[in-house]
Amino acid sequence: MDKGLFIVVAAIAGIILFNLFGSPKPFDGESVLIQIQPENFEAEVLGSPVPVVANFSATWCGPCNQIAPTVERLAVELDGKVRVAKIDVDKNPGIADKYGVRGIPDFIVFKDGEPRGKIRPGNLESMIVQASAFAD
Repeated sequence: MDKGLFIVVAAIAGIILFNLFGSPKPFDGESVLIQIQPENFEAEVLGSPVPVVANFSATWCGPCNQIAPTVERLAVELDGKVRVAKIDVDKNPGIADKYGVRGIPDFIVFKDGEPRGKIRPGNLESMIVQASAFAD
């Protein structure tokens, strides 16, 4: 998919998310999101003793920015059971390519060093239920 088409698709997805879930309130708590760089991906995600929800996103992505407060809350709610990591696809294209990320936001769950599934973006409760299923 060329970048222009990708941006159009991302914008449409943002409009749909906004219409479905409204404007999120800014997160005002202490962040427990793990910021991933190429040098810490293996230790923080693949080597994690608990499952990790990897949030693939980009700063220019409207839908990613729209769901960011929910992702922050998800990290707080699941702290200790499931970790949440933010991976900027522009700064980490090799990681995104390796795991087949073709559109953003994308959420891949890693457990025991392997990708185990995806969760769908949505409201906080839905994302908690989906991510918690991997914590067993």
